[in-house]
Amino acid sequence: MTSAGELLDRLKAMGLRVRRQATGWMCQCPAHEDGTPSLSVNEDRSGGLLLKCFAGCLFEDVLTAAGLMGVHRSRGTYKTHSGRAPREVSLSARRRDREFSTAEEAIARLVASRGQPAGHWVYQDAAGKDVGHVLRWNEGDGKIFLPVSRRESGWVIRGMESPPLYRLPEIAESPTVYVVEGEKAAGVGWALGHATTTSAGGAQAARKTDWAPMQGKRVVICPDQDDSGAKYGLVGRSCAFEAGAATVCMVDLSREWPDLPKGADLVDALEAEGGDLLALKKRFDALVARSEVQGPPVGTPQRASFEPFPAQVLPESLRRYASDGATSIGCDVSFVAMPMLSALATSIGAGWRIRLKPGWTEPAILWTLLVGESGSAKSPAIKLALAPLQAAQSRAMEGFAANEAARKALRAAHLERVDEWAKSGGDGDPPIEPELPPCPRWIMNDVTIEAVAKLLSEQPNGLLLARDEVSGWVKGFDRYSGAKGAEVGQWLSMYDGDSLIVDRKSAGTICIPVASVSVTGGIQPRILRRVISGEHSENGFAARFLMARPPKLAALWTDVHVSDEVRSSVYATFQRLLDGQDTAAVCTRFLELDDAAQARFIAFHDEQKRETIELDGILASMWNKHTATAARLALLLFLAREAEEGREVDEKSRIDLWAVEGAIQLMRWFGVQARTMATELSETDAQRGDRELLEHIERRGGSVTARELVQNLRRLFPRVNVAEKALDALVATGQLTLDRPPAGPSGGRPSKRYVIAE
Repeated sequence: MTSAGELLDRLKAMGLRVRRQATGWMCQCPAHEDGTPSLSVNEDRSGGLLLKCFAGCLFEDVLTAAGLMGVHRSRGTYKTHSGRAPREVSLSARRRDREFSTAEEAIARLVASRGQPAGHWVYQDAAGKDVGHVLRWNEGDGKIFLPVSRRESGWVIRGMESPPLYRLPEIAESPTVYVVEGEKAAGVGWALGHATTTSAGGAQAARKTDWAPMQGKRVVICPDQDDSGAKYGLVGRSCAFEAGAATVCMVDLSREWPDLPKGADLVDALEAEGGDLLALKKRFDALVARSEVQGPPVGTPQRASFEPFPAQVLPESLRRYASDGATSIGCDVSFVAMPMLSALATSIGAGWRIRLKPGWTEPAILWTLLVGESGSAKSPAIKLALAPLQAAQSRAMEGFAANEAARKALRAAHLERVDEWAKSGGDGDPPIEPELPPCPRWIMNDVTIEAVAKLLSEQPNGLLLARDEVSGWVKGFDRYSGAKGAEVGQWLSMYDGDSLIVDRKSAGTICIPVASVSVTGGIQPRILRRVISGEHSENGFAARFLMARPPKLAALWTDVHVSDEVRSSVYATFQRLLDGQDTAAVCTRFLELDDAAQARFIAFHDEQKRETIELDGILASMWNKHTATAARLALLLFLAREAEEGREVDEKSRIDLWAVEGAIQLMRWFGVQARTMATELSETDAQRGDRELLEHIERRGGSVTARELVQNLRRLFPRVNVAEKALDALVATGQLTLDRPPAGPSGGRPSKRYVIAE
């Protein structure tokens, strides 16, 4: 039987930290990525090995990872800290570590040794890719679960390294998510019509699961009716709040079904109702409605997680262009996708609007803003995103230049007719000057209102204002107008596609019936706080932007790039949209929703308006715009897909459910970003300093010493005692934990290490 000494020697040989305590040892667990020692090792009175991993790893997982499982099984039995002997699982370490080319092969091996499982559930990542399987066998009065999971080079009969929530792709779309213990209970939840999930690995491993998708959601937790379930409920609540959940509702089944057995869950509640799902739904939903809804507990650290941009809602070639392009640059997908959405809006132009009902229409106009520090690849991302529109503009300009000789000939002929008319005494009307087409233009950088009006008079279908840094544009408001706030009002009119009238001293009045200008650009967080504040928070200017601030990524070498096939398809999509612009620029073409899309949009509209009532300040202003922006995105997605697939669109066409669902997913994502940005815009200097320090530690792998902080941020922390004071303050608020490594072989006092709290 494996002794504690043998295990400790093996852990030290693996380079893992082992720390002696008053009773036993605390070690880094070999079965999971363990920054802070979480494995307790001890011996009972008879010398038996006692283990407890506070992250939830099983006894056999620990010994297998340490390479001792086969030795241990050949020598006898073992115990957990509870003193109970766990069930034996006749699966050798060699077989557990074997890799299989497919999940089916690994499952077949288990079936060959154990027979057909009583239950089989599949875990997927956010993209819908299978990452793990959980199989259950009923043995006697108990149950045995065995996992199969994906690794880089194949599949193994082991637990997932970073397990996602169960049915992640489906719950990601729901604003309310129900959490239960176990996949079987989750199936009952779905049968009741609720988006239901569970964490992998059982109640004791809840913290090993990634709860980040709970950010911004309303969470309902229905744990099993026993002590273990009560603990799971509390851990699940903490995980949900740390991930940024809006609210958590704890449901106690015993309040509605007092006679359920100990450990009961939704499966037992369904049996109590004789298998009647409708009866269960009526009673369960009434129970949820009576249960207390809780906000984040005081002192709960909010995890600064970033939800991936939902690129899957884009038409296929546009999705691949954004994803592969972002990977090649080394930035988040949103940094390419967002400017591309603004460019698509410009390509659609002023000739199309979506009509939601009589009197309510929305144009294809989008303002997007990338928020990131200097060096976060904003400029190359914008350049890549606008390349298709820039290429179309270059081709059009080349064609315009090639026809210069023809235009000169027309102008010369006109002047000759004017001379002849004058020589003849000027009788009758003078010759009419021929209308020569202006130079095609879709992208502009000059931001004065007069320059915009002149360009719109030549390009009435609309323009795209593209700025690497938008701060110069905003700071320049009213520089020449002399009337404070006048220029902002004109830009707000252009966001709505309204008319624009500009009086020019030298060239008279310019009137643009439909002024359509989309905007995209970047800004640094600190500058954003100075620019988008006060007046611009109150007048609705800031609320019109779709903003995102993804984490800064290390631009490591990669061979991933945008293929010629994808690039060609995207460029062709943009060109088809430009070719379909209404040259008259009169907004007489409207697209409406089909019945399914209309019903879905109305539900989203009402939900947004109910949520807005609970908000205030700049976040309430942002939320108020989200419904209209969702309509604009639905118009954009529909026309982009039709252009990609080469289909003609007329006013008899109807925007379908696919486009509306995609637009809602995008707005859910932008809603999370809006909450983040609103928080940052309203935070104090001290709060911002704490957040930036935590972000720095996160980028360094989640832990830091005071000395490392001085070395990397000497401008902010010139001395070790200054750094320690800042780090200790975050420990006091629960956002960091303090790890004191044991003394080394030569003695001495090791540096304290500060670790991001889990």
